[in-house]
Amino acid sequence: MKHKLTPWGMEVKKRLIDMNMTQVDFCKKYGIPRNRLSELLTGSKPNCKHKKVVNKVLKMDEIA
Repeated sequence: MKHKLTPWGMEVKKRLIDMNMTQVDFCKKYGIPRNRLSELLTGSKPNCKHKKVVNKVLKMDEIA
């Protein structure tokens, strides 16, 4: 079952595309478990320490 991305998750995906980087590449580079990034993008695990890393690396203000 596929989960819908949150507005924040959609912005992360756009920025990764702009950087020519896959989710797997991003996770490997910044030490984030692959399943955790997916949970963050869909909002099923919204309050996680890894979200701060994503926001910092992608220079994002928190959207949602």
